[in-house]
Amino acid sequence: WKETGIVCVRNNGETIQGKTLLVK
Repeated sequence: WKETGIVCVRNNGETIQGKTLLVK
């Protein structure tokens, strides 16, 4: 998963914190 600066998401699109952004 990549860090978008505000939101961190996993490859399955699961939010670690913040909103769900599909970043793989």
